[in-house]
Amino acid sequence: MLKKGLILLLIFYSYCEGHVVLSQNSITYSTTGSNCSDSTSGLISIYVKGGQAPYQYVLDNGTFTTNNTSGIFYNLGAGTYTVSVTDALGAIVSSSGIVIPTGVYLEVNPSTISVCPNSNLQISVSGGNGNYNWSAIPVDPTLLFAFNDSILVSPIQNTVYTVATNALNTNLIFNGTFEYGDLGFFSAYSSLFPTNPSGAQESYGITNNASSWHPSYSACVDHTLGNGIGKMMVLDGATNGTSPFWQQTIAVEKNKNYVFTYFAQSLTNTNPAEIQAVFNGITVGIDTLQLLTCDWLSTSYNWFSGNDSSITIVLTDLNNSAIGNDFALDDISLSTLLSCSNTSTVQITTNNLDLGLQYPANACVGGNNISPVLNPNYPSTGSFNVIPAGLNVHPVTGIINLTNANPGNYQIIYSLPICNQLSHDTAMITIRARPNLLELTGGDYYCIGQTFNPLSLSVTGSPNWDIYFSLDGVPQSVLNVSSLPILIGNSVGTYVLDSINDAYCSNVLVGSQTIALTDGPQVPQFFGDTSLCENESTTSIQVSNFNPSGTVNWYSDAALTNYLFSDDELFPSSDTSAVFYAVQEVNGCEGPYGILSVSIVQCGFVIPTAFTPNNDTQNDRWEIVGLDSKYPTNSVKIFNRWSELLFESVEGKYSNNEWDGTYNGEALPVGSYYYIIELAKDQSIEPINGTVTIIRLK
Repeated sequence: MLKKGLILLLIFYSYCEGHVVLSQNSITYSTTGSNCSDSTSGLISIYVKGGQAPYQYVLDNGTFTTNNTSGIFYNLGAGTYTVSVTDALGAIVSSSGIVIPTGVYLEVNPSTISVCPNSNLQISVSGGNGNYNWSAIPVDPTLLFAFNDSILVSPIQNTVYTVATNALNTNLIFNGTFEYGDLGFFSAYSSLFPTNPSGAQESYGITNNASSWHPSYSACVDHTLGNGIGKMMVLDGATNGTSPFWQQTIAVEKNKNYVFTYFAQSLTNTNPAEIQAVFNGITVGIDTLQLLTCDWLSTSYNWFSGNDSSITIVLTDLNNSAIGNDFALDDISLSTLLSCSNTSTVQITTNNLDLGLQYPANACVGGNNISPVLNPNYPSTGSFNVIPAGLNVHPVTGIINLTNANPGNYQIIYSLPICNQLSHDTAMITIRARPNLLELTGGDYYCIGQTFNPLSLSVTGSPNWDIYFSLDGVPQSVLNVSSLPILIGNSVGTYVLDSINDAYCSNVLVGSQTIALTDGPQVPQFFGDTSLCENESTTSIQVSNFNPSGTVNWYSDAALTNYLFSDDELFPSSDTSAVFYAVQEVNGCEGPYGILSVSIVQCGFVIPTAFTPNNDTQNDRWEIVGLDSKYPTNSVKIFNRWSELLFESVEGKYSNNEWDGTYNGEALPVGSYYYIIELAKDQSIEPINGTVTIIRLK
């Protein structure tokens, strides 16, 4: 009915509804039990009104947890569940004690068994609605009391016993009678309890008398009991014609026919409601209620599930009138014929029994004990024997102890006396030795620029192999290798073997190897006089950076093909000028060569072979005593090994500006440098060439 102030109320409510804070009253749920064919086909559907979408749903039953964003949880077994809902603003509410009842699934025990002829056998069934009916193929005259949940039979031949139960018109709708109150469905309408005194539209209440919810309605009562005590859903229709007033999701079986039914009545005699039913998004019908009030009429629709495993049913009032358009809903149902059955297969023992003896085809020496697998339909009271000897098999339990087993092929025989005859079953097992390391080769100290030989393993066992090791502490593996030797790498580092798997067994490996580069030998530096007085006695020229772990090899050519001798010092001759090439060798690796030039000169002045420019006032400059006085037109030039000019003296004035071991004001590094001393400007006297070494003492 249209009430004063109604339009203002509707505008206010429409604005605020989407901003209702998520609270404990914001969620409800419905459940569906399991069907005939699957004991885990139950469903829980959560309905949320309030908060801010999207929502995150979490379902928990104490043993597992799952979550989704739809609020519909499939493939559930009987039990008690808890659900929590989190909205986009982070608000969390939960509901516990959600029960999925035991469904109609039939459980038969035993499902398969072998017995001796004429043995007494009890077969029982649980689940369903209890209206059981047993039958046997072929017919068993010992099948009596076929309508009990347990039968006692004595078959003499292989027989299949089938138990069936029929349940007509089982209602799958949760709280379709509303006797549980405002629970189990979603409604876009506002829930008003216990009354709607202002006549707010797009609202509903769960009540037992329409006039007690709104005084202008007829005093209509529920359909279920019809006595004014039972409950029903009373609605004041919406003015938009698009808001669903009832919605629920139910689990169904595929390819079955279902019937959906509801009862509705008008509560006022103006503008009756137009109820639209939509199944999984498809409109199946529209029912316009009659003007007569308090007259329950039913509406039914048939539906075939096809490939659907659930159905979402939505009821909407298409009448958008604000006057009248008031109605009640009760006894909503979705039903089908549930014909459930299950079987128990009984096999009569014969002379050719399959005792089901099984062991793994392969086992490893030292592995865990192995227990046999036997057919559970026969007693496990037989005995075990093994051929040949060499395998520890327990004669009663059949457990194989592999602690000290001998590799080989074994046949295990299981003997069982049953039904007055002795039956046998056999199984083959191969006991295999664990793979072992035979040899680890490769790896050594190598020189820069050389190609490393990879580490290789020779192992026992059957292909294919997996090798696990570490390289400098980082786990590595080489997998699925089919041939020997097994190459595991040639990177520089330390390899530590871990374990090996062959096609059947695994084992721990013990071994390590190193591939390492030696430190590259340095270029030799020389200390001693390289300008010698002709035909005078000489002193040795030494390698100042000699590596005591190696040797110094001397050559007369830059190609290092004309070997002279090995020593860390040179005793030059004072007869003839000469050039020497020296290299240091450490662990078989030769470094770059250094050049030593020995010049034989007419003495009168001294050319030092080295000086120490370290600002200690001692030997800080390369001092050539007597050069200027004896050769007034001399010129001194210093070069690096790349022939770059580093220093040049003023003609005849070297003693005024002796070289201090710098270039452009920067100290030069320790090493040998080449010099040319021009003794006469007109080249009438041969220039003097040689090397001088900078040594920086610490």
